[in-house]
Amino acid sequence: SKATVSVLNCQPAADTHTPPTMSSFQQALNTYRDRFRYSDRYQDDQYEYRHVTVPKELKKWLPQADVLLQEADWRALGIQQSLGWVHYMTHRPERHVLCFKRPLPNKGVKHP
Repeated sequence: SKATVSVLNCQPAADTHTPPTMSSFQQALNTYRDRFRYSDRYQDDQYEYRHVTVPKELKKWLPQADVLLQEADWRALGIQQSLGWVHYMTHRPERHVLCFKRPLPNKGVKHP
């Protein structure tokens, strides 16, 4: 199983010289809020999927490790989507692309 992390506990990216602060995060979020990109939804027989591309300028606030974000954490990062979505994977080549899924209605699949 993968670990989960709070965005408030994330380490700064290796290419930054000073750790990001919450006030600098809020300033960056206000600046880049309109640059989040939400994919079209796609599905298989059990789940609906989508990926969200976080602006690269906010990448230093994303976890460095292969961890999953809890809903409160991805919402704190500025991601806005309806209830039921679960972060299940980060696109490894591009750490700022987060993959989400949710059960299709009436499929009876429970979240992990």
